[in-house]
Amino acid sequence: MNYADLFRVTLPETALEVAALMVLIVDLGFLRKAVLKTRVAVAALVEWLDAERRCGWCCGKGPRA
Repeated sequence: MNYADLFRVTLPETALEVAALMVLIVDLGFLRKAVLKTRVAVAALVEWLDAERRCGWCCGKGPRA
């Protein structure tokens, strides 16, 4: 197994970690003084959008197609 295959296998987990990092950046960088309800809603939206993108990859509609 080479590094390209290893990256391809771990790509969904890597995408999840990148999305979690995006949630932290948005929350701490832009929504620090926002109401908790808004912060939770934005975090849920970002994670939902990432889940939709990863679901598309699993169904063959993304970069792996």
